[in-house]
Amino acid sequence: MLTSSATTPSGHAGAAIGQVVSARGSQAQVGLPAPRGDVRASVGSFLAIDANGATLIGMVTEVLSRSIAGDAAAAYRALARVDLVGEIRPEQSATLAFRRGVHRHLAIDDPVRLVTKDELDAIYATSKSLSISIGRINQNSSVPANVDVENLLTKHFAVLGSTGVGKSSGVAVILRELLRANAPARILLLDVHNEYVNCFGDAANIIDPATFKLPFWLFNFDELCDVIYGGRPSVPDEADILAELIPIAKSA
Repeated sequence: MLTSSATTPSGHAGAAIGQVVSARGSQAQVGLPAPRGDVRASVGSFLAIDANGATLIGMVTEVLSRSIAGDAAAAYRALARVDLVGEIRPEQSATLAFRRGVHRHLAIDDPVRLVTKDELDAIYATSKSLSISIGRINQNSSVPANVDVENLLTKHFAVLGSTGVGKSSGVAVILRELLRANAPARILLLDVHNEYVNCFGDAANIIDPATFKLPFWLFNFDELCDVIYGGRPSVPDEADILAELIPIAKSA
């Protein structure tokens, strides 16, 4: 059984725990030994692959317990499918910088290790000054999960999960932090199940069926005629007059 992954201490790259046994585009298969102590690679954990002058970062998407052909069979008893998500390269200031996408290619037998805390910090760092913290990442509880507010507001995003895992609570946390960081923001929340009525206190203007009202100027001409005549057919001469007066009234 594989449990949650560990990371190596800050600034110290640990020993290899496996090696690349096959590579295809942005995916790789990694041979892994039997889990021991806190050296484990589970689904959702990050692995680092030092290859061709850069550190490639991949996320484990599947772990298979099966035989591995060739010389690696004696050392490894499982395969991990890894999706490569980006690269980490040292900057001139000696800090680590994470870049999405892979520009280096893997080779068979490239060593694979657990990511360090410094590398996780680089992966989840935000480059913009306006960011919000919505919790801690699952891979290492000491690393904050930060979100770039500009990217959040200018792109589509989704909160996904099975029933009961806390999607509604997660959305409430995101919106509260967003309002705290960007007070002028205006959010329209369609709460059909009445889940968020107590989440935002005085910051929310709650509209329910008892308080929901539409001003008459929102109606088009035919709808206004239905209101004026109570559902009865309109009088043609009067309708002509209304067609002239209603736009004037709306503009006022």
